[in-house]
Amino acid sequence: MTTKYKLVKEENQSKWNDFIKTSKYSTIYQYLAFLDAVSANVCCYFVYKASELRAAIAVIESEDGFDLVNNDLVIHNGVVFGNPMNHQNHAQVISEHYNIIDFLAKKFYQIYRNINITLSPEITDIRPFQWVNYGESLPKYNINIRYTSIIDIEHIGESKILEENSVYSKLLKVRRQSIRYSIRDKVNTLEEFNIDSFCNLYKSTMQRQNKSEKNIIQIRKLILSLYHNNLLRMFISRNLAGEIGSIACFAIDHNRAHYLFGANNPDMRDKHTGSAVLWSGFLALSEAGVKEVDLEGVNSPNRGWFKLSFGGNLVPYFNVTLEK
Repeated sequence: MTTKYKLVKEENQSKWNDFIKTSKYSTIYQYLAFLDAVSANVCCYFVYKASELRAAIAVIESEDGFDLVNNDLVIHNGVVFGNPMNHQNHAQVISEHYNIIDFLAKKFYQIYRNINITLSPEITDIRPFQWVNYGESLPKYNINIRYTSIIDIEHIGESKILEENSVYSKLLKVRRQSIRYSIRDKVNTLEEFNIDSFCNLYKSTMQRQNKSEKNIIQIRKLILSLYHNNLLRMFISRNLAGEIGSIACFAIDHNRAHYLFGANNPDMRDKHTGSAVLWSGFLALSEAGVKEVDLEGVNSPNRGWFKLSFGGNLVPYFNVTLEK
C-alpha cells in the first residue's frame, strides 16, 4: 500500500514555505523562520504520491546524520498533510493519512539508526508506528503520550461582562478570581516588544526553578526571528506603579497561536500579573482573528495545573522513539 510514495529532501525554501503555510495541518514548528533560528541539523522532507506532493515533515538529525533526535524548542515535527483534494471524501482522507504515516514509519526505520520524533496533535492514528516489525524479534517503536491544552478563543471578546463571558466561565475558580483581582488592582497589559526585559525576567524564572539558563541565547534568537517575520506577539503586564510583573510570548501561524514562552517577576507573584497577561493576550489575539491558542504542553505538575486552569481542552500528542 505504501510503495507508491517517495521521500524527498526539500531544500527549496519557497516551495517548503508555500506548502507549510497553506496546510491546515501545519504548526509554527514547521515554519522556516522557526526552524532556521534553532541550532539544530534540520532536515525537511516532502512525501510524494507519484508526482503529487501530499505531506511534509521536518526532522532533526544528529551531527553525524545517523539519528533523528529531539530538540527542546521544537515541540513537534509534524506530520503536515496536504489539504484534502476535491474528490476525496472523509474515509479517503483518513486512509491516505494512515498510508503516509505507515510509509514514514517504515522509511525512517530504513534510513536512520535511532529515532526520536514528536507528532503534532493533529496526528491521532499512530498504529503504523506500533506495527513496524510487529510479531518479529526486531526493534520496535516506543510510543510516549504527552498532553497539551487548547483554548477556543474565537468568541472571547463578544461579552464585556466577565460573568457573561463563555470562555471566562470555563476557568477554574482560582483563575477567575485572579483575573478579577488584576482588574481591581489596575494591572495594565499592553502589547509591547521588549526582548531585554523578557530575557532578564526569564533568567529570574529559571533561577527560581533551579534550571539551566544556557538556552537563553537560543531563545532570544528564536524570539527575534519570529518577531521580525511577523510571527510573534509579546504582551507585558505591569502593576499600578509601572513595574513589570509578567511577559508572555505567543507565536502565530496561519492556523492558531502558540503560547511559546512566559516569564514572571518572582517579587510580584501575588499581583495576579501572570493571569492578566494571558487573559489580555487571549482577548487581543481573538480580536486579530485568532480562533484558538495551544498552550504547548501540560506535562509537568505545576505548569500543567496553571495552564489547565484556563479551561482549555486536554489534547494528547505522541512522541515515538526507536533504538536499534
